[in-house]
Amino acid sequence: MSLCGVDLEELKPLLPSRLSTTHVVFHARAVVLVSRRKGLELDFRVPPDSPRIPDYLGFVRMLTGRDQRPMPAVRVQTVNGEPATVSPYREMLLRFGFVEDYRRLTYRARA
Repeated sequence: MSLCGVDLEELKPLLPSRLSTTHVVFHARAVVLVSRRKGLELDFRVPPDSPRIPDYLGFVRMLTGRDQRPMPAVRVQTVNGEPATVSPYREMLLRFGFVEDYRRLTYRARA
């Protein structure tokens, strides 16, 4: 069950629209990461040096490693509205397993 899309004014600034291409990551009750457009746009709500970012990015491994219709790759173009390749989150994404790929960062499914 998701509260995304529920018409409550106090939730609107916190939660994105409920779409199949959007993923929301929580830490306890707090939204810590929103992924839109199958990962093309990431919106971190924690600082770039947060030690839990690798945990929050776990959904990327799930998308590329699931048994049913896995994605071959997750391509990130923007992070918090900036190009991913110059984002303060770039280093953490690279450490997680993303690679620079033209004007984006890409995480490819593991064989």
